[in-house]
Amino acid sequence: GRYRWQTIRPLRSPYLSTAGTWEEFWKGTSQRFKKTVRNVRNRLDKTGTVSIEEHRAVAPDSPAFADLLAVSERSWKARRALAIANMPGMAQFFRELTSHASARGWLRLWIMRLDGLPVATEYQLEADGRVHALRADFDAAVPSDLSPGTHLAAEIVRELFGRESVYEYD
Repeated sequence: GRYRWQTIRPLRSPYLSTAGTWEEFWKGTSQRFKKTVRNVRNRLDKTGTVSIEEHRAVAPDSPAFADLLAVSERSWKARRALAIANMPGMAQFFRELTSHASARGWLRLWIMRLDGLPVATEYQLEADGRVHALRADFDAAVPSDLSPGTHLAAEIVRELFGRESVYEYD
């Protein structure tokens, strides 16, 4: 009774149902979407060797976690002190979350590399068939027309459609 409160409308959070196949999903997307995804992939392929990694158990002192921080330090968020690497308390929070999520089988850390250099990341938690993307970053030094974040997101979605244990990407 002492605190002010108000009723608000429910929040809506978009998500992607991964029921069905990648091919069915792809067929249902617009020509513009398909063209964007293909163009990004083609530009990246012409630039260098692209690789995508998924890490499910990561130690806070591991090379994979260091790559997460490195991409974060080079992202546009770093200039505004909103990055995992430089927002006060954020790196420590993600170190602890990474330890706990790895131990429980929830962690999904995706890293996209261009010629071996990490250029994009997505940090996710997965539980009960739902994948929750908590943070995504890309290296701001990579030319914007290469769109590493877009490519990584498309590859993650493609991979999630192939998993029977996942039905929702949030």
